[in-house]
Amino acid sequence: MAKDAYLGIDVGSISVNLFLLDGGGEALFTAYRRVDGNPIVAVQRALLEMDAQLAEKITIAGVGVTGSGRSLVGAVVG
Repeated sequence: MAKDAYLGIDVGSISVNLFLLDGGGEALFTAYRRVDGNPIVAVQRALLEMDAQLAEKITIAGVGVTGSGRSLVGAVVG
């Protein structure tokens, strides 16, 4: 059975950071990616890596996006 997890994405001008936490606050996945001018691609790559590692084990119950690129990436990830 998949457990609920909560995804945090911080989007800056230099990097994006992803944190996936379980309901108790334990880190299930973290990623740091350089933006290199395209924050959407950086987030997509990190999400693909997360999916490859955890897809069958988790259900995303909530997402929060912060940082200077929050509006752009927030619209992409819903």
